[in-house]
Amino acid sequence: MRNTSAGSGIAWCRSSGNRDRAIQAPLGTEVRVVGKVAIRLLRWMAVVPAGILGWYLALLVGLALLSGAKRLCPAESMVSGACMAPWFRPVEAAVFALSAALAATLVVLLPVVAAPGRRSAVAWVAFAVGLLVAVYFLVHTAAWREFGSAVAAGLLTVVGVVRGERGRAAKPGLAASPS
Repeated sequence: MRNTSAGSGIAWCRSSGNRDRAIQAPLGTEVRVVGKVAIRLLRWMAVVPAGILGWYLALLVGLALLSGAKRLCPAESMVSGACMAPWFRPVEAAVFALSAALAATLVVLLPVVAAPGRRSAVAWVAFAVGLLVAVYFLVHTAAWREFGSAVAAGLLTVVGVVRGERGRAAKPGLAASPS
């Protein structure tokens, strides 16, 4: 089925007419490197884990910011491990809102980066799923500030992705991939 040019490392598949890169393995055996179709499949499979990873990254950043703010709390304001300084509550609220916004941005953006195509559709779907999760958290926590910051950041990210895709499609050499 395969016709290999001597020493070139390129194999020509007679049945499909595709050229695939190949590497020479010991004992003269040929090992085919993963083709474009397999890479596209792997990238599509990475879309959902990328969104979940974005949420966890934002959680870690939020925890690190909160820990850093707690370290700035004077010892006399610490009560049972909680900072009671008058400035801490607004800082804590800002960290929560910022973390929610970062989570929404990453939940939309990382799947878009992972997806091999249809980036605008991926952004909208990721935003919709993230919105459902945010509504679930809102119902259980009544955290309106965090909900608002997450929805606003997620929507701004979607708008940026859609505008970027339209800009790419308008330029002749940078057309977005159709699938």
